[in-house]
Parts: sequence; structure tokens; C-alpha cells
Amino acid sequence: TNLFTKVLSPRCASCHDGETPAELDFPTEGAAYDTLRAEGAVSSCATYGIARVVAGEPEQSLLVQKLRSAPPCGKRMPPGGRDAVAEDDIARVAEWIRAGAMPCRRPPAPSCIRARRCALLG
Repeated sequence: TNLFTKVLSPRCASCHDGETPAELDFPTEGAAYDTLRAEGAVSSCATYGIARVVAGEPEQSLLVQKLRSAPPCGKRMPPGGRDAVAEDDIARVAEWIRAGAMPCRRPPAPSCIRARRCALLG
């Protein structure tokens, strides 16, 4: 999907690849979705109780907060002086979350067909 191929894979998967110590694994689209929708916070933010993704609430979602300039916990992503994620891509992530953070894959699931969610994702 667009979200995975345009944002998560090129910008995140080099560290979140299922093999490095990073907690979130994005080696495939399915793994990325499962990791982001998993219950609980990542360990660097456990004391804050912030969920990785809160469907319908991008501003309450750790994923969006970590991509912006001053996350409430842990480091901004991507770390180490790498170029920040473009604002257009952050908006794409936020819109996916706002639309319910659905795991839209081809062929689209019926729940995605009913809404414009898959239009965002590919």
C-alpha cells in the first residue's frame, strides 16, 4: 500500500526490520500493521502509557508523535541525524490513523471499500 511503500518501508524499515534490536518491526506490510496496532507502548515510552496507534486519533498516537519534532518520550524518528520524515508523509500517516488504521491490502477488505480508507493506502 502507499503508506507502507512510501513511508514505512523506505523511512523506517532499515532499522525496524525484524532483525535489529528495534522494538517495532516493519519488514513486511503485514508485520508493520501488526506491530503498530499491538497493545501497549514501546519500552522507551512505557511509563507514559501512550499507545503506538490509537485508531481515529492521530495526535494521541505515538507513531505520529515520534515523527514530529518533540515526542513526549524517547527519540524523534528517524534517529541519528537522518532526514526528518516529510510533513506530507506525516500527514499520510495521520490520515491513515484518523481513518481507523485499517489493514487495507489488495484486494481491499469490505470494511475498506465502505470508506475512503484504501484510497489513502493504495
